[in-house]
Amino acid sequence: MFPHGSNIAICLVVRAIMLLVCAGLPFWADVSYLERGGDLKWESLADFKNPEAFQGSIDLSGRNLADLPKNLLPFTNINRLDLGNNRYTSIPDEMAHFKNLKILRLDDNMVTSFDSSKLPEGLQEIMLDRNQLKNFSDVKLANLKIVTLESNPMQSSDMNFSGLESLELIHIGNSRLTALPESACTLKRIEWVSAGNNLLTVARLCFKNPAFKMLNLYKNQVRNIIIETTNIRELHLGKNLIQELPTKFRSLNGLSVLRLENNELKTIDNLPTNLTYLMLQRNQIETFTHNCQLGKLESLNLNSNKIQKIDLAPKCFPNLTWIDLRGNLNLKFQPQWLNLPQIETIVISKSQFDGSNLDSKLIKDSRFRRIVNVDDESDFKKSMAPRPKKCLRNGKRRSHGCERI
Repeated sequence: MFPHGSNIAICLVVRAIMLLVCAGLPFWADVSYLERGGDLKWESLADFKNPEAFQGSIDLSGRNLADLPKNLLPFTNINRLDLGNNRYTSIPDEMAHFKNLKILRLDDNMVTSFDSSKLPEGLQEIMLDRNQLKNFSDVKLANLKIVTLESNPMQSSDMNFSGLESLELIHIGNSRLTALPESACTLKRIEWVSAGNNLLTVARLCFKNPAFKMLNLYKNQVRNIIIETTNIRELHLGKNLIQELPTKFRSLNGLSVLRLENNELKTIDNLPTNLTYLMLQRNQIETFTHNCQLGKLESLNLNSNKIQKIDLAPKCFPNLTWIDLRGNLNLKFQPQWLNLPQIETIVISKSQFDGSNLDSKLIKDSRFRRIVNVDDESDFKKSMAPRPKKCLRNGKRRSHGCERI
């Protein structure tokens, strides 16, 4: 049916696919897959040929391991190792053996002590969430960029990041911290600090790096904000006890994303002028004054406050595309809101809306797309605000440090 040469070619392709499947690799991978990397699981280690040449990732998570398996040791050039959800109590002695390792997962284990001398010098990311670490100090890893320590029984005094000169991201949520670690403030390359669900009473903006991007203190007990530096782009302070913003808050000229939902705000003064994304839902705000200083704002959430009147003059909000005003019982829909030059979505409760006073020509001539009447959560999910455009790190979405907005 096929020419003789074609039969030979087909046989070679089938043979290559069989070799890849036997190695635990996807059958669509090409022959060079082994040399440039890929993903291997436990079942593939013993039969894998030429392990020294493998430069990919190995997943040994959820295997009830307390020591490194012997058949892992020949894979000296792997770049990622997942040991999560096992029974490790410390860093395995053989870890320095993997000289090209860049990413190590040890989350969901029982690690009580951390000895960085056991790790390869080139390590860039380590995940230690949900362990039993009581101390993270005297750590020296010159190339480490990311460390996650969520849900470990430590205080800020138990953490010292000063030996991590390349560190860019710290995740220390859900650890009952009462203050941010002092050493985090002086790191020259730090960009992201996430310390949500702790016991902090003060939000301290202390980061010296001019390129610092995001501080997340969601669900703490913050009442006061101390501003020592203005280097920040995103600030997440939702679910705290904040009643007012300090005068110096307006000096945060680089701040683009601000979350203050679920606080105790009654007024909203001292907002910086370059905000594009502002979440103020579930406060006690009665008036929204802005003095035409929020011209870059694109998304605004004032849901469930006590607002009776709001000035949405088109000249003051030339970039506003999305606004949520539902739950303000004494605030009624105003047709002139449709004059906002970029408005696309207005979310209001059904009790706030009377469609009889709408000018159909006004709707036709504007960019306006929809009025969303919502009285239940399922309807609201269809109208949620767009997320901030810059919730990225090095151009890629991160699962840690950039929480869902």
